Amino acid sequence: GAQPRLDGQHQKRPITALQKRQASQTAQISTIGKIKAALQKVQDKAKALDLTSEVLVTKGTSSDTAAFDITTTSDAAAGTFDISVSQLAKATKLRSAAIPNADPAARGGTISVSVKGGDAQTVTIGDGDTLADVAAHFNEEIVGAKATVINDGTNSYLTITADDTGHELGADPATALVVTTNYTGSSGTELGLTTLQAAQNAVVNVDGINVTSQSNDVTGAVTGVTFKLKALTLTAKTATVEADSAGVEAKVKEFVDAYNEAIDLVTKETTVTAGTDRTKSLAGDATIRGIRSVLSNAVTDQVASLSGATFESLASIGVKTDKAGKLVIESAVFSAALAKSASGVAAVFTAPDSVMRRMQDAMKSYTDLAGVLKVRTDGLTESNKAMDDQIEKLNLRVDAYEQNLINQFSALEQTVSGIQSQGSFLSQL
Repeated sequence: GAQPRLDGQHQKRPITALQKRQASQTAQISTIGKIKAALQKVQDKAKALDLTSEVLVTKGTSSDTAAFDITTTSDAAAGTFDISVSQLAKATKLRSAAIPNADPAARGGTISVSVKGGDAQTVTIGDGDTLADVAAHFNEEIVGAKATVINDGTNSYLTITADDTGHELGADPATALVVTTNYTGSSGTELGLTTLQAAQNAVVNVDGINVTSQSNDVTGAVTGVTFKLKALTLTAKTATVEADSAGVEAKVKEFVDAYNEAIDLVTKETTVTAGTDRTKSLAGDATIRGIRSVLSNAVTDQVASLSGATFESLASIGVKTDKAGKLVIESAVFSAALAKSASGVAAVFTAPDSVMRRMQDAMKSYTDLAGVLKVRTDGLTESNKAMDDQIEKLNLRVDAYEQNLINQFSALEQTVSGIQSQGSFLSQL
């Protein structure tokens, strides 16, 4: 018979309502996750500026870049230095005897290599190996030196060069790379290796003091400074280390950008417009609305421990808040502040109660594993799970309701069919 036309939508309305609520809460969870990530970024950028060495970026300048370059780290202090380069570091280099191209086979045996007094390494030369073969085997087996072949058109030469320049301070230069050969073959040409260039350390004079280095990158002579030697000098040159205003501003801008991204996101999610879906909006969430004030207070309040100092706040060094509540860097003011007192500028970021430390403390309450945003997210997640249970139970009720209707209709059909049969019987009497 015909199946019943069941209108069970009214039974499903509670399910639909729960599913809509779940979708809204899932959207809120996603938004809270984005806000938490933005606040974590603010916290990380604040952490990157809470030490003087992290704030005061320096730069080095060479008066003769053909002779040397200079790089600095945050540990470098401002100053000038007289630099004279009297010797460049060189690596040990050995060369073989000429092996005719017409008869290129080397005599078989072994090459033993020791780098800077280290354990001997061995490579085998096969009878009939060419110098190209020897170089390939050498480079596969030996660590700390490389082999190559030079061909002048008539003869070929094997050249072995240490990877590193210089030798251990106080040691014989010959110990930087020791290569010995042992021939066991009966044919071919012996390599006949000789020293083409002995290991040599660099020597640079810094303000009248000779500094010896195994490398042409001289570190440790001046704290936080590396001199990259390139050529000898006939007269003293000048190396200058100074505060890098642009570099410092770039680091501060990373924090400013992260802060402004967080402000934009919180503002967007807590502002109600004509197109706002109020079921998904966090505008009514007091915790989220309060984030903006917490961020603002952390960057606008004065640093109490710097009361009476040259600089007491971000605004005093040119990092100010605009009408939208976002931070802007006034470059001219910031540069002038650095020139006036670099340490004073650093203190705004690094004092025990500095802006950066204050910001980190403020953000922890939101970003920690037990922070308010995690608690808020967990609450919404648990609510969604509870609604899953409710939906499952309601679906079972709807299924039972529909099955009951089908059963009732089937029974009714059977009753009607019986009546119709009796009617037909009676009409035949």
